[in-house]
Amino acid sequence: MNANNTGNKVYVTHNSVFNQSNSLRDKSNVFDFQTATGSHSAIYGPLVDNWHFDLLVSHRQGHLQTLVAPSQRPPYFQNVTEKAKFSGEHDRYLSVWGNIVADLNNDGWLDVVSRTGELKPEADTPYLARRQPDVVAMNTGGQFRQVTLDEMGIVKSLNYSGRGGISADFDNDGDMDLFLSNNNDAGQLLINRTPKISDWLGLELIADTHTSGLDTAVTIEYQDGTRIRRHSNSRFSFLSYGDKRFLVPAAKPVREITIYWPDGSSSQHQNLPLNEYVKIEQSEELSIASLMNLGLEKIETTIGTKEEEVEAPLPPADSEFSLASAFTALPASEQDISTLFLTKELTLAHEPGSVAAWLYQLDSGALFNEPLFEKLATDPDAGLAFSRQLEYRPPGNTMLAYLPALFQNPDPEVREQAVNAISKWQIDATIPMVIPLLTDDSDAVKCAVNQMMIGLFEQTTTLSDHKWLALPDMINALGGSPAPCQLQALGASGHHKALRPLLSFLNHPDLITAMTARLALGQLRQPGGFLPMAEDLKMYALTDPDENSARLSLSSIVSLRKLASNQQLRELGEWLTSLSTEHVEMLLITFQRYNTPGLGLATLQEAVKEHLKPLRQAVLLPVNSYVHSPTLFF
Repeated sequence: MNANNTGNKVYVTHNSVFNQSNSLRDKSNVFDFQTATGSHSAIYGPLVDNWHFDLLVSHRQGHLQTLVAPSQRPPYFQNVTEKAKFSGEHDRYLSVWGNIVADLNNDGWLDVVSRTGELKPEADTPYLARRQPDVVAMNTGGQFRQVTLDEMGIVKSLNYSGRGGISADFDNDGDMDLFLSNNNDAGQLLINRTPKISDWLGLELIADTHTSGLDTAVTIEYQDGTRIRRHSNSRFSFLSYGDKRFLVPAAKPVREITIYWPDGSSSQHQNLPLNEYVKIEQSEELSIASLMNLGLEKIETTIGTKEEEVEAPLPPADSEFSLASAFTALPASEQDISTLFLTKELTLAHEPGSVAAWLYQLDSGALFNEPLFEKLATDPDAGLAFSRQLEYRPPGNTMLAYLPALFQNPDPEVREQAVNAISKWQIDATIPMVIPLLTDDSDAVKCAVNQMMIGLFEQTTTLSDHKWLALPDMINALGGSPAPCQLQALGASGHHKALRPLLSFLNHPDLITAMTARLALGQLRQPGGFLPMAEDLKMYALTDPDENSARLSLSSIVSLRKLASNQQLRELGEWLTSLSTEHVEMLLITFQRYNTPGLGLATLQEAVKEHLKPLRQAVLLPVNSYVHSPTLFF
């Protein structure tokens, strides 16, 4: 641990007994940390020789990471950072938070992924910390070689301010995948597609003490006499803990596996099956019945036969991470539904007379009920009744658990009603659930989601910055002809990432789309939207006026008034008074005929006065007829 830059402290438990008097002893003097202060995290594992456990400490900017390995002479953990070529002077500018230890290429040596990022915010995005490139150190047999993300096959750079992350075999194919967490930003799931060049051995260990895989070690002895060790606690990173299963290469025949359980006991196992995960419970003999395939589909195992493994589908290699790719509506299948965790069983002796009666039984402690989930996912009447009741229910785990069923319902009215109901909750836990509906077949459903996002963007008091993580998916859902509500939601975000998409629709052939893009730019309040709309007004003054160009100009005027400085507002007034009588007349006719949100007659007052006499001769309604509605601010 490290406190107030006083230097790292290492405390060792006395006889491995916790929570007793004098159980923790300071042994910092045996570790060669040199100038290590302001450390962020520490992990340990057999990095240098695949047997003895080393300690890797990450540091803030200005310091190199420290790798210390056991030694026979004082200090008994010597600094081998330079000797192992783990870190060099060029790494001093990096602020390393967490390290992920995993064998990424299945060569039997543990590699390290260092997550980096500053504390200082980005200039254009105050709630995001400055980004730094992650460092990947590949272990080549006790010596490390740094590689770039491009060399790892990650085409699109991970431009995030990293913090923690884990390694886990997410697709159960025998290699370690990565999930990276970032500061106020989306996480990334990276699937490992390293070619399978050898067999592998997977272990899921269940201890009597139910420690979720903590404090468990494994020794693997091969037929040629070589041995390697792995420890469950090497999975820790900054605020992260990885896959509790063990995954080791089996390119060479394995003679014996020795498991060291948390209570100090051990057990030996031979002839374990390869290329699948084996579940071993402490104090139980391994049997065929204890074999467990942890993939998406359950594979039955029989004595003397080995069925073909069904691989989980992988995302396209060039797919970009988004919330939509990480969160999708849950299918109404028994296996997936049963994984939801709630606390109290809800028993139904028979089908109730109404869904409302069913809903009445669901309180904050009710258990997720699979028949109800399936009914809500397939029955439009049940889904509509349930979704209408959501408006009057407080948010809770039970309510959230049924939302995916409503979003799967074939009736778009059910999906729309469910989104409208949860919009009133205004909690960011609902955002990942509605992201897939941004591309719904129903325009009403898409607009309900975007209206929900508008409410969340405008809520500035209690919600976290995570609501802006939906922006990439909102932008990707625009397509070539977006609905006005989609552009309005981008404008309400106030985020600079929405600027370019809105600008791309200024010259859209559909008039309503082009107008909405202009009004959204005003709501966005990003300075980059000013000049393109100012050019609009110049073009209007230079061309013959018509109704469409007048409507576009009025929309630009509304947004320019929101973006302009005092000097620019004066210039806008001078431009209006410099227009010809025909151009002002067309603006007035258009103002009279159509509602332009955010525009009042006072905006055009000076231009009207300038051309008052000619305008009186025109066939127009009285001026007081133009004020058809109060000023509306979009």
